[in-house]
Amino acid sequence: MMLCSICSGIDICASLPISAHESFEINPHQPAENFEHSQASEDKVRHHDDIFKVRDSADGGCELCAIIFTAFEGRKVEDEEIARGLPLVFTVNENNKLIVSFESSEGLIELCGFDLYVHRGE
Repeated sequence: MMLCSICSGIDICASLPISAHESFEINPHQPAENFEHSQASEDKVRHHDDIFKVRDSADGGCELCAIIFTAFEGRKVEDEEIARGLPLVFTVNENNKLIVSFESSEGLIELCGFDLYVHRGE
């Protein structure tokens, strides 16, 4: 997967609120609510300065930025300029979903999310 310098610098594993690698080694069928938390879910990981920087990175070949920008386009915002200057951040919600949001003065505005899970082989 081709990534821009911003995306390649993000440590997704450090963003996870659980010590999944340790928990899955101990008990792969352990319910998520019993995992140890290593980081509060309010923690934010900074992404691009605004959606237009995401668009530029997507146009430059970053595949993660392309997914995020596609989610923005799917919102069918009447005036895209309202998103100018709103930084994007990653957070993890209570369901261990990685959320991409705009950070506004009113709080976080969710744009899209990614499910985080470990596939168990047969």
